[in-house]
Amino acid sequence: MSFHLKVDFEMDVPELAAANRCAGAPAAEPCFFGHSSFTSDGSNADFCPDFAAMTLADSYMAAVRLYLPAATWGHPLKCASHSNLLGPFKMNIRTILFASVAALAAASGARAADAIVAAEPEPVEYVRVCDAYGTGYFYIPGTETCLSIGGYIRTEVRFGDNIAGDSDVNFWTRGQVTFQAKNDTEFGTLTGVMTLRYNVDNASDQEALLDEGYIDIAGFRVGKLYSWWDDDMSGETDTLASNETTHNSIRYQYENGAFAAGLSVDELEEDYATKPGEGPNNFGVAGQVSYKAGAISAYLLAGYDTDTSEVAVRGIVYADIGPGTLGIAGIWASGANYYYEESEWTIAAEYALKINDKWKITPGFQYFENIALEADGNGFTGGSAYTTGVTIDYQIVEDLRSKLSVQYHDEDEGDDEVFGFLRFQRDF
Repeated sequence: MSFHLKVDFEMDVPELAAANRCAGAPAAEPCFFGHSSFTSDGSNADFCPDFAAMTLADSYMAAVRLYLPAATWGHPLKCASHSNLLGPFKMNIRTILFASVAALAAASGARAADAIVAAEPEPVEYVRVCDAYGTGYFYIPGTETCLSIGGYIRTEVRFGDNIAGDSDVNFWTRGQVTFQAKNDTEFGTLTGVMTLRYNVDNASDQEALLDEGYIDIAGFRVGKLYSWWDDDMSGETDTLASNETTHNSIRYQYENGAFAAGLSVDELEEDYATKPGEGPNNFGVAGQVSYKAGAISAYLLAGYDTDTSEVAVRGIVYADIGPGTLGIAGIWASGANYYYEESEWTIAAEYALKINDKWKITPGFQYFENIALEADGNGFTGGSAYTTGVTIDYQIVEDLRSKLSVQYHDEDEGDDEVFGFLRFQRDF
């Protein structure tokens, strides 16, 4: 254990006082003042230089007072005065000080040892990797629950006619983090998911929200979650849902290999284009069946809005063809309803061409028929419209990717427009 000793000394050497007084010594007193600092390795620092090289004559006497600091720094011990009668001798002051300090070093160390009690080390439980649910999970210390933390940072440069007020260009950023907790129970895996999302349009226009927060066990899922209407195609050309696609919901999904079927009850509280006299204060029911067979997968989805008593039906088919995947979708809606009300019917197609591990190019096209709601909301009217464009994905490095979307939209008796975005996203 290291220690630090400070020695203050006073020499009764009046003949040399005027010539060799240390800096700071009182001028009126016919004696020398000085100090020396010692450390546990025996080194000496800050010693008065006048005394360091001085040799005493045979007839002089010296009184050396030693001050030992306590075990706690900055709190000196009670002064221990040690006087040495120095008879006839020739030695320098450094020798005197070293001899005195050495005599008291053992006592100082023993006193410090008595004042310090070594604490028992706390037991440490290291974080363990959990590989039961895939990569990225670890055990929460003290439990059998596995936790994963992931998310992304996304920034976009968006463009289009008056996309931000009078501006045709707008910068936009999102930060998102997702926590997933899993553990086994007698009913299967118990899962909890919480996704926090922060959208930033500029320094004064920011939004923080709970994007997802649900519990999942034995096929049941309850909480704030994304509906099946959110599952559209991979490109950015298509519009296969209306309004928000996340709700407070209760749903059940049965899965058996390549086949799955589910039913959900969704709270529809957000404002939307509904029938006159109706308000967003009801619920909807959605159901989906899906099947995968080799290179082909198909999904059939229906949503019923109990507030408007209208329905929308959607089908999507994917087929792996050549170096990419062909996707075809179609929707029909009976009238104003929350799930889909862009047009009476629409058909969309895309081909996601995977060039290599870094590049993917997805051209797409969508046609809309009867794009306006009837005044009473019981059906559709109006002309047609279409959207065509391309989406380019590029993997810059692992966990860093970019996307460029350029789309063109045209409506009967309406203005056409070009819009899209350039995105950079860092996943973790």
